[in-house]
Amino acid sequence: MHGFSDLGTAQAMAAPMETDEFDRLAILVHEVTGFRDGPAFRNKLKAILGGADEDTAATWLRRLGRRFPGTGEWQSVVERLTVPETFFFRDAPQLEVLRYRILPEMILRKKRAGRMSIRMWSAGCSTGEEPYTLAMLVLDALCKAGEAREEPGSGIQVNPGWVVMVQGSDINGRVVEQARDGVYSDFGLSPFRDTPADFRRFFQRIGGAGDITRYRVRDDVRSATFFGIHNLTETPVGDDFDLVSCRNVLIYFDDSSKAAALGNLRRAIHPEGYLMLGPTDPFDRLSDFALLDPRVSPILSKRRA
Repeated sequence: MHGFSDLGTAQAMAAPMETDEFDRLAILVHEVTGFRDGPAFRNKLKAILGGADEDTAATWLRRLGRRFPGTGEWQSVVERLTVPETFFFRDAPQLEVLRYRILPEMILRKKRAGRMSIRMWSAGCSTGEEPYTLAMLVLDALCKAGEAREEPGSGIQVNPGWVVMVQGSDINGRVVEQARDGVYSDFGLSPFRDTPADFRRFFQRIGGAGDITRYRVRDDVRSATFFGIHNLTETPVGDDFDLVSCRNVLIYFDDSSKAAALGNLRRAIHPEGYLMLGPTDPFDRLSDFALLDPRVSPILSKRRA
């Protein structure tokens, strides 16, 4: 993967960045990624470019073009503009509503209708903790409903006819690869810091040294979870999802990009599905959704037409 540093020179580092070419580059990155254009965005972009001159900005304009940001040059930009930070079982009050209210009702309704699949999408999933959390919750709920069984050494096996699929996506390809690995270290500000004790069984210790212990997500959870690079302002990764989770991602977008992303999220959800957002994410434009519980971060139920 290419980096910006390989294009800079000593002369470029000394050159001012207030150029027409840089302005056009900033606008292009904003238009393709949806990230809000403003002083903080431009300062970060300048830092990425290392203070490069107008010729360097022009070179990157030509290299980036308008290709999907899964390509090497785009990923070099995206990886430096995004801040990947999340953890397992993030926002416990919201997840309790999912665990104790939504999932039991969803499983019963689907069994009665003979539509025995549960499909979820975790958009802007970062390093994967949130989609893995969803998969764990679904598998655990199926066990409690008698629609799956858990055996030591073999994990959870769902009953014949049931299908569980959780799709994780992020614009940052590096964190997508980390998510696919499913390996996490327990130290410092640990990704396990809010994991309930009864869900620690979904992790297998694979080693460590000193104060660092490494764990891999259990195979039954990993086999139900898939990851890919995706830009939220583009076509959704699929449709007919029973639940879509997009938490604390929209804060990076301007109004038009938020509208595009929310429209894509809306279209991806089944008529009886749900949308989970972060505590600061807007949902006033989603008139066809109803707020499920005002006491927790937004969980919206899609109203029947």
